[in-house]
Amino acid sequence: MVSLVIPLLVAGCFGNFAGNQINLMMNRLTNLEQFVLAATREELKKDLLILRRILANSDMIDCILAPFEEILSSDRISLHRLYYMRELSRCLQQLAPACTDEQVEEVLLFMNFNSKRYLKYKLKLFSDTIRKIPSVHRQLAKAKWLLKMNKQQQECAGFQFNRRYPSLKAQMSEWLELECEYLEHKVCYPENVELPEEVARWQFFKVKMNMSVSELAFLLRVMMEYGLIQHSNKSEVVDFFSRYFSTNNQPVISADSLRRKIYTYDRSSVAAVKQLLLDLFHKSKQVVAD
Repeated sequence: MVSLVIPLLVAGCFGNFAGNQINLMMNRLTNLEQFVLAATREELKKDLLILRRILANSDMIDCILAPFEEILSSDRISLHRLYYMRELSRCLQQLAPACTDEQVEEVLLFMNFNSKRYLKYKLKLFSDTIRKIPSVHRQLAKAKWLLKMNKQQQECAGFQFNRRYPSLKAQMSEWLELECEYLEHKVCYPENVELPEEVARWQFFKVKMNMSVSELAFLLRVMMEYGLIQHSNKSEVVDFFSRYFSTNNQPVISADSLRRKIYTYDRSSVAAVKQLLLDLFHKSKQVVAD
C-alpha cells in the first residue's frame, strides 16, 4: 500500500510544481503584453498629434484616425493590430503636411487598410465620381479606368488591417467589376428604349457551364486560336460570353475578369480543359456507336 502512495505523492508534487511554473509564465506573458500595450499607446499618442497635422485637410482624417483612437481607449488590443498601426503611422508620417488625398489613398492601399469604414467611404467616392457623368458610355469608360488604375496599384505583402476580410484592393476591384457589368448592361439595353419581344426574351438568359471561369476562359482562347470562333473582334467575343454564359460558382461573369483570365490561365484550368476535350472525344464515339 505504501509503495502506491509514495509515487502518487511525488507525481502530485511535480504536478503542482509544473502548474505553478505555467501560471508564472502566463503571468509574465500577460505582464509583457500589458507593458508592450502601454509603451505602444504612449508612442501612438505622439503619432496621433503628428498625423492630425499631416491629415488636417484630408476628407479621410476621421476614417484613418478612428483605429488609433480605439487603441488608446481600449483595455485589450491584439499585438497584430498594434504592429500594423505603428507601421501605418510610420508610412503616413512620410507624407508632407500639404499632401493630396490621392497620395494618402496610395499609402492606405499599399498598407492594405481594409477598414470597413474606409472601404465604405472609398466605394461611395467611386459611386459619386461615376454617377456625376451624364453619359452612360462615359460612365462605363470611367469605371473601367478606375478599375485599371486600382489594379495597377502596389500592395505591401504581409500587411492587413483586418485579417478576416479580403484585401482593400480586392474588395474595390470586385465592386468596380460589378459596376462595369451593370453599366455594360445599361449600354446594351437603355431603360428608355422598349425592347423587341424576341430580344426581351433573351435579355436575362444565360448558358450555364459546368466549369470554372478560368476553365471557360482557357477553352475560349483555344477555340479562338484554333479558328473555331472566326469573329475578328476578340473583345466582342469575350463580352458576349461574359453576358450570356455563367459557371457553377459565378452566375454573373465580369467581362474584364474573363478577358484577364484568357491570358493568365493556371495549370489546373489547362489540365481540366484537356480532360474535357478528351471526354468530349470519347463521348462523340459513344454517340456514333449508339
